[in-house]
Amino acid sequence: MGFAVFEWNNDGTIGQMSLWGKFINSIIGRITPRTAGFNAIDYGKASHETWALDDALMFIGGGSAGTAGGIKVGTFVLLAFVIWNEIRGEADVVVGNRTVPRELLRQAVTVVLLAIGVVAIGTMTLLILTDYSSTCSPSKRSRPSAPWACRPGITPVLPGAAQLVLMALMMSGASAPSRPPRRSPSTPATGITACPKKGRSLANPFRRDDDNSPVLIVGLGRFGYSVARSLVAMGQEVLAIDTDPVLVQRYADELTHVVQADATDHDALEQLGISDFDKAVVGISVNVEASVLATIALSEAGVSDIWVKASSLDHGKILERIGAHHIVYPERSMGEQVAT
Repeated sequence: MGFAVFEWNNDGTIGQMSLWGKFINSIIGRITPRTAGFNAIDYGKASHETWALDDALMFIGGGSAGTAGGIKVGTFVLLAFVIWNEIRGEADVVVGNRTVPRELLRQAVTVVLLAIGVVAIGTMTLLILTDYSSTCSPSKRSRPSAPWACRPGITPVLPGAAQLVLMALMMSGASAPSRPPRRSPSTPATGITACPKKGRSLANPFRRDDDNSPVLIVGLGRFGYSVARSLVAMGQEVLAIDTDPVLVQRYADELTHVVQADATDHDALEQLGISDFDKAVVGISVNVEASVLATIALSEAGVSDIWVKASSLDHGKILERIGAHHIVYPERSMGEQVAT
């Protein structure tokens, strides 16, 4: 669209073409700067607006799997989402109900800043090595009647050193890094469905060195939900997991992070990174087997502070033997409070 708008009435480019010719050449004029670099028009007669548009398109480049240079379309789109989420005041970048890992955001920002730095250094180097200004016009040191002034195509008349700089810039653009995102806890996998609260992320948020470390809540029954809600009210970050999709959806907007997963599935728990937690609460008591298996998994993962709800004294004894650090008897505690 931009090419057509800027060149529609330009007789030196597409102004005298038929409607179909203008349409086809406008498409070609927007595709080739990011890929093959072929010219369908005389760019020496194109408008300055078209030149600027071409510069922007060449800086963005092609797709991640293509051989075109630039920062890549994927990086550009990701940064657009970053800006959009920042304007909306979101804590993290969410694209299609997926939270983008912070590692990927750092990579995107790094690629763009490096590209800007390379272009800036290359431009300054060319200005030093040649008699042209940044607008492609000859400076005061050059001849006023320089035939290449104010139009593209100056490469053949540049000094050898400047041509080497251009080749280095082209090679750096063509070899721009493009790494695929690594799997993170925010990426749904077999047996796991993540429902992060709006503005929150599951992208490795649980590695903390302070005392206010996040808490893992296993089971969203009355007890588990009450504990999770109280912790969130105190400003604590929690990750709550349950096998019931109804409970997961119901509490997704209230708790920091809610995930549908089977607490007895070791692979699912490992994918959630339970070894990164220092504190965990198991709110399962009706299903004794699930309570025991979840406690064993937490203990084997090295969680240092495990609280488990028990339905009976025998249940509590079993939990203590398999690694639970604190046993909670809600009904017993409530009865004692009522009696006193």
